[in-house]
Amino acid sequence: MFTKQQKKRYLALAAALAIGGSLWGGAACTEAADAYTIDAGNPTPDAAHSVPDEGLGPGVAAGFTNAAAPLTGNTLTVDGVTYAGLAYGGYNKGGGVTGNRLIIQNGGGISPYGFVGGKAYGGRAALGGDARGNTVTINGGSARYVYGGYAEGTGSADGNRVTLTSGTVNSVLGGSAKGTGNANGNTVIITGGDVHAVYGGHAAGPNNNPNHESGNADGNTVDIGAVNVDFVYGGSSEYGTTNNNTIHLRGTRVSGDVVGGSRPNSTGNTLAIHDFGTRVGGFEYVQNLHFYLPEGTTGNSGNTMLTINSPSGQDIRGVHIGVGVAGQRSALQKGDVVSLMKTSRGDLTTDAVLANDVSGMQGVSLRYKFDLQKRSTDELIATVTDAAVMEQTKSLVETRAAASALLNGGADLLSGMGMSAAEAAAAAPNAAAANGSNAAIRSGSYEIWAAQGGSGERIETGSYVDAKGWSLNVGFAKQDAIGAGKLTYGPFVEYGRGSYDSYLDDGTHGDGASSYIGGGFMAKAADADQRYVEASLHAGRIKSDYSGSISGTSTSYDASNSYLAGHIGIGKKFDLGTDAALDGYAKYFCSHQGGTSAALATGEKYDFGSVTSSRVRLGVRYTKKLMPRSEFYAGLAWEYEFGGDATATYEGYETPSPSLKGGSGMLELGCRFTPKESSVSYGLSLTGWQGVRSGITGGANVSWAF
Repeated sequence: MFTKQQKKRYLALAAALAIGGSLWGGAACTEAADAYTIDAGNPTPDAAHSVPDEGLGPGVAAGFTNAAAPLTGNTLTVDGVTYAGLAYGGYNKGGGVTGNRLIIQNGGGISPYGFVGGKAYGGRAALGGDARGNTVTINGGSARYVYGGYAEGTGSADGNRVTLTSGTVNSVLGGSAKGTGNANGNTVIITGGDVHAVYGGHAAGPNNNPNHESGNADGNTVDIGAVNVDFVYGGSSEYGTTNNNTIHLRGTRVSGDVVGGSRPNSTGNTLAIHDFGTRVGGFEYVQNLHFYLPEGTTGNSGNTMLTINSPSGQDIRGVHIGVGVAGQRSALQKGDVVSLMKTSRGDLTTDAVLANDVSGMQGVSLRYKFDLQKRSTDELIATVTDAAVMEQTKSLVETRAAASALLNGGADLLSGMGMSAAEAAAAAPNAAAANGSNAAIRSGSYEIWAAQGGSGERIETGSYVDAKGWSLNVGFAKQDAIGAGKLTYGPFVEYGRGSYDSYLDDGTHGDGASSYIGGGFMAKAADADQRYVEASLHAGRIKSDYSGSISGTSTSYDASNSYLAGHIGIGKKFDLGTDAALDGYAKYFCSHQGGTSAALATGEKYDFGSVTSSRVRLGVRYTKKLMPRSEFYAGLAWEYEFGGDATATYEGYETPSPSLKGGSGMLELGCRFTPKESSVSYGLSLTGWQGVRSGITGGANVSWAF
């Protein structure tokens, strides 16, 4: 049974009749977007949605008007056979139609007087308005003619779409202009069903056309799967231009011709073949012939991408031939031969000299070089002469270097402000016990501490990465006496996140974000002579993402892996008198990211190797007490990274590798203070880097003694 989901149509119809107006000849119109459904059990539309018989039986429209303003956003669903000869998502006899939809499903049909042969429109503008952005979707249904958008007079049919997944249709037109308007930028997608003729865009002149006028049919797209079709036009126009249309065939069987643009002087039309077993009667007015080798392609398989069935063969002289490779498939090898095109009858006519250096891409990763050759008199083959990974794939691996830098920043925070905060927190109970104050504090108890820091650095990796990061350490620390010295130790958890932008020398840009979470254990022992040794060990998981454009193609990926990090350091403090001290130290840091795999948005699967960073830092720090509960410090250090190489492979090919290797100098300033009569102490720091690492890091810490 048919249903009406909005009620304003009845009110508009009643008002039109009350003032003596005609539904199509007067000023009656419906203003609100409507959604209307015809069910198989009751195929007759109500009066509010009926369209007068225009030669193919009565029609039905979800939205209709004769107003000058565009009719927008209406949806008609035909769910079962209807005897309407014409069906419209939106129909305007006074202005344009925009964004209207027609859906035919579950055996629905547009059938005048019971015969399959009606017309179906996403949107129709009858008197000079434009038809833009209208759609027809057929999921099991029938009609004779299907138009995504149809415009008459001076109106244009641009940007409309027809999608057919199953059903029976005589002719499909993405956009059609009858008059002097254009039919540009329309799309037809067919994945199933039976179809006779397909037009991406069709611009026909008016019925009486002594001046030979018509609009253009440019920039249309047709995409057809493994179905049977009689003939295909990318763009068709009586007298206008038919340029830059594209036809995609994916195992399609076309009994007749495939025409890129119907005009003999057309330019920029492309026929793209995406699967083996594609067959056509022939093709003409195609300037670009592109072959995209599908997943699973192997050399010398004996299969042919495109077979021409015309008894006169095929002439491809002057046609630009390109070869690409699907990103999901295994890599072709040097010497592999692929049959691109073959004529079943007649000869294949080619240029006297075929291109012997045709380049093709597999996703964003591999660039192939093909030698095109004519084999016998009827076949075009491509031989792989070289395969090499793109230099720009280094951008994909910069993510791993940026993640390693983020982990290193967290380790720096832990060994610096984190250690200081842990010592301050752990020492507070012992100090309180020694002077007898705050009896609630027990000597040798675990105390909480926290440190956080942020950074903005440029890291030289052979190219460079601009990285921003933030890290947090939270832990418990306890201090025990060991002879005349002391031992501070305890567990902690850590978290960090950051973002990065990577830049290659050729301008290739990638960006993304990383975050990690983990935990570990730290310890620091100092003797009575103020010599000390410290160490930490922590592990967790880090995840990263990437997005960027490589050789003009956008791609992205997400990845995660485990990490293990640690450090060990030694040093000695020298008293300089007047509440001043000098601390000399040496530290070794190591972090290791496990290997991982990730699939790019373009289909390739990458194996990323493990990344091990190995750093040594030598430095001195001058500390001056300003008041009994506060101090200032300044320091200099030099750091050298021995590793930090990030690697990746794709199908056995190694990408260029960024590296963190190299030296950097560091200048730091900071202070620590404890407010009077407070069990909370604070610290602030600011560090500048120059060298492989250049930029500024800063941090803050806090420790509590309860």
